[in-house]
Amino acid sequence: MQYEQPFPDNRLRKAYSEQRVPHVNRIRIRPHWTISEDAKDVEQQMPVLLKLLSGIYEQGSLSKACVASGVSYRYAWGLIKNGTRIFGIPLVNLTRGQGASLTTLGEKLVWADRRIAARLNAATGPVKVLF
Repeated sequence: MQYEQPFPDNRLRKAYSEQRVPHVNRIRIRPHWTISEDAKDVEQQMPVLLKLLSGIYEQGSLSKACVASGVSYRYAWGLIKNGTRIFGIPLVNLTRGQGASLTTLGEKLVWADRRIAARLNAATGPVKVLF
């Protein structure tokens, strides 16, 4: 069986290569974390919690991380308490008047989230969808 060339005629190859692409979408793939627990709200909270932890890591402040994450301070406290309950150890060190910092587990979660996202984006590269 002989392999059929996609462009048997050079004129077709030239016409195809000169064709303008009318619309190109850029696709970004993000991981979705799920913690094994019966409550569905935990599954919905994980992306927000990871974004909040990332904000605390970058800003060094819970209030600044709340602004960057788009959540209220009170909701952020609830997320942190829920995360501590789920993992069994604190994710954030909070000291009144001295800002916030991540515990070792909090840092590892942020690192893992960024690493997975970087690997997914590197693996897919610039994916182009032609319409």
